[in-house]
Order: sequence, then C-alpha cells, then structure tokens
Amino acid sequence: MENRVAGNRDRDEGSGSRRPELEARKTWTQTGAADEAVAGIFIDGRIRGAISLPELLTFVAGGDGSSKIMRIAFVGAAALFFMLGSSVASARDIPADGLAIGDVVAWLQGVGYSAQLEAGSDGTQHVVSSTGGVKFEVYLFDCKEGHCGSLQFSSGFATHGKFDTSRMNEWNRTKRWGRGYFDKVNDPWVEMDCDLTPGGTYELLGDELATWNTALADFVAMYGLK
Repeated sequence: MENRVAGNRDRDEGSGSRRPELEARKTWTQTGAADEAVAGIFIDGRIRGAISLPELLTFVAGGDGSSKIMRIAFVGAAALFFMLGSSVASARDIPADGLAIGDVVAWLQGVGYSAQLEAGSDGTQHVVSSTGGVKFEVYLFDCKEGHCGSLQFSSGFATHGKFDTSRMNEWNRTKRWGRGYFDKVNDPWVEMDCDLTPGGTYELLGDELATWNTALADFVAMYGLK
C-alpha cells in the first residue's frame, strides 16, 4: 500500500479578528490614602505593568473593613487583566481575508514541515507535506482574490483493491476528528477541514495541525496502511 498522489483524488475541488481590546479603567472613587495608593498602580486609567509583590502586599494591607475588601478585589482584577493581556498579546492573527497558498507553504515550513506546491489534474495548486513518514495534502477553499478562508488536510492510500470497505464505518463511528471514506476504486481517504476566518490565529491553526497528525496516525494504524 502507498499514499495516493493528490492528483488522483476522486473528489470535486472547491473554490477558492479582531481581538477584543482589554482596558483597565478606574471605575470607583476613593479618597485620602486609598487614592494615593491606587495612584501608584494606575497611570492615566491603565494598570502599571511593573508592580512588585511587596508593593501589592502593602497596598492590600493598608486598608481596613470595606476598604481592604475593595483593595483585594482590585488586586484580583489586576492579576486577571495581566493574565488575559499576556494571552491575547501572544496570539498571532490570521489576516481577515484568509491565507494565500504561499502563506500555507511558509507556515508549514516555519513549524518544521516539508511543504511544496503541486498542481492537480485540473491545474489547481495544492500543498504537499508529510508527517511521521506519511504524505498528506493541503487544499484551500472559500477563496477570493488569492486568499482563502478555509483549508483541508487530506491523505489517501492506494491499496490496489485490498481495502475492506466494510470497515470504514468503524472509523467514523469511533473517531471524532477526521472524516474517513473510500473512493470509486475503494481506496481509503481521511480528511479534516479547518476554518481560517473570521477570527483565526496561527496558534489555533497549529492546534488543528496537531489534531490532524494524531488523526492521520490513528487512521494508518487502524487499517494497517503505509
């Protein structure tokens, strides 16, 4: 058995964020020493980034009663802000109009995969890569002016009539990720679709690739494919 070449795929080909801004604003009024303490943490309505642990402990311990409760709540909100802000800042957005095929090649190569362009029987280009010694293809869909809003990972296997098609439903019944089917010559295929827009990030796309790797390895193992 061997990986089917992409040009033999017996299927019709398709056509070709904003992140929320987080702001910390002063939403209550304080007087006296409390105002002075908060002023050391707020600068122009935003949380100052460099706050030491002793500063925070001193700030919390400085009040009593309702003032202390308010201080504790403020510190908790500040900590949540920094955690969310760090997470959002680390995300790398996919452009709002999606990815061009060259972007997909660059992305795969950038995360350590081989990637090259090939043309199908209809002349449409797709990307060829591999994982764990198994070849797979990447097809782009929902395309407009060279940029595409979704993609599909796909891998097929030439079994020369030896694949038991009665077992295909076993995959679709027991596996959540990856759609399995057999083509008109009874060769098995597994595919997985991914949206790129709206609101996609390269981090999420990397997670999708990891899921695809697992699904493809499981498919190969279940049916003894190579």
